[in-house]
Amino acid sequence: GSPLGARGDFGATAALEAGIGRRLPPDVRLELLGAWRPDMDFKGDANFLRTPGAQPVGAAASSLSALAVAYYDFGHLGRARPFLGAGAGVARNRLGPVRYRFPALAPGAQTTAPGGAHSAFAWMAGAGVAWRLSPRTTLDVAYRHTDLGRVRSREAEALVVRASGTRTITVAATEAKQATDGISLGLRWGF
Repeated sequence: GSPLGARGDFGATAALEAGIGRRLPPDVRLELLGAWRPDMDFKGDANFLRTPGAQPVGAAASSLSALAVAYYDFGHLGRARPFLGAGAGVARNRLGPVRYRFPALAPGAQTTAPGGAHSAFAWMAGAGVAWRLSPRTTLDVAYRHTDLGRVRSREAEALVVRASGTRTITVAATEAKQATDGISLGLRWGF
């Protein structure tokens, strides 16, 4: 079987990004890109032994990242211009308290482990198409994979609530890979 733990994902979320860059004629663009992903909600299931029924797990997370990105623009296809991009930098990932629920044990049975914050190496790669809307404005549509490193909790006291009472136990730090795949829509303005 699977190792003990929780399996799930952070679901769909929006990201706010801002960047500043420079074109190196004729086909290369360099950019510093900042991104904030404020509302990533982990939903999953645990598989602890001797615990009957469903074991839903949930936690809130967020990530703030800064990347240096290079793009290569291919030849024009009318007003469209395909491109490839890749970059690297750092992400600051925050994880809120992780709540493990055990409804088959008793109503309200749960264990809440502390969250944490962690800085990690981050990278991205993507491909897209840019459409020139005016001499100074370009619309980018791209697919992008962004690896934000790992999100981690800290070793600390967890609160255990059962029908027999409440107590605390020391739990080890936990971690999970944090990556996103998505479509980005961007507007570039030249000055």
